[in-house]
Amino acid sequence: TDVQNTFQTITVEILDGDQKDSVVTIDNDFLNLEVGEVFYLSHTVDPFGGDYYNVSDPYRIPQLFLLTGLFILAVLVFGGVQGLRGLVSLIASFFFIFYLLLPGIQHGYSPLLITVLVSSLIIILGSYVTHGFTRTTTAAVVGMIATVIITGILAYWSVAITNLSGFGSDEAVYLNLNAGGAIDIVGLLLSGIIIGLLGVLVIVRPF
Repeated sequence: TDVQNTFQTITVEILDGDQKDSVVTIDNDFLNLEVGEVFYLSHTVDPFGGDYYNVSDPYRIPQLFLLTGLFILAVLVFGGVQGLRGLVSLIASFFFIFYLLLPGIQHGYSPLLITVLVSSLIIILGSYVTHGFTRTTTAAVVGMIATVIITGILAYWSVAITNLSGFGSDEAVYLNLNAGGAIDIVGLLLSGIIIGLLGVLVIVRPF
């Protein structure tokens, strides 16, 4: 079967990085680019000193900011004060993930343990900020934290008896190589399971 594909030879100016302001000419058969369009460029150097450039992805930051703004507007319009509280807890959740969970895993701490702790912090903060200090909120918090702990134990047991390695994607392999084997990939798999559960708990919690 014949497959039609766009092939371009383009001249690009590098806007960021250690080769900023350099101009290179590359062959592109990945994206149909227009003149003046901004995109990400990957740069590979082989052991013999050869330079290879490839079109990677479009630059989507302005569109993502637009969608984020529309999301915040919709939450505030339809959620009011409750929606604002939810946004605050969401921002705090991202803070815990990016400044506690990920650095902790990067420094070699147990991904399973640190994920349970960070998830508990997210549950506590998100619940009380969004719904206030009530008996119902406290009961829900205790139940959700217990669910996270039990799920962590069951996930650990399931991964152990099925001999899952965590190397189910190229990204996991590259991460392990770049970290020099310092990151527990199996623990990272368990961490992903718990974070996924956390999203479900936050969505379905009854109040």
